[in-house]
Amino acid sequence: MPINKDSNSAVCIPSYNHDELHNIAELKRKIACRTAGRVQNLSVETYGDSILLFGRTNTYYIKQLATQVALDENPNLTLVNSIEVI
Repeated sequence: MPINKDSNSAVCIPSYNHDELHNIAELKRKIACRTAGRVQNLSVETYGDSILLFGRTNTYYIKQLATQVALDENPNLTLVNSIEVI
C-alpha cells in the first residue's frame, strides 16, 4: 500500500485500494462483534505487512480478544495492538 504525503502538512496519509478498504472494514466489524462493541473509537489500519489496532477498552481481556480476532483473520501479518486499557 503506498503512502501519500499530504502537501499541506508533514503527515503521511495511507492510501488504500478498494479491496484493502473492504478487508479493513470487515476486520473492524469482526472485532466489534466479538468484543460486543467494548472497544471505543476502534480503528484498524494497515501499513505494509502490519495491522495496527487503536481504541480504548476497560479490560485487558477485551484487548487480547481483539488481538486474537485480528491474528485469526490475518495469520501472516504482523500485529501492533495499540488499544489502550483505561
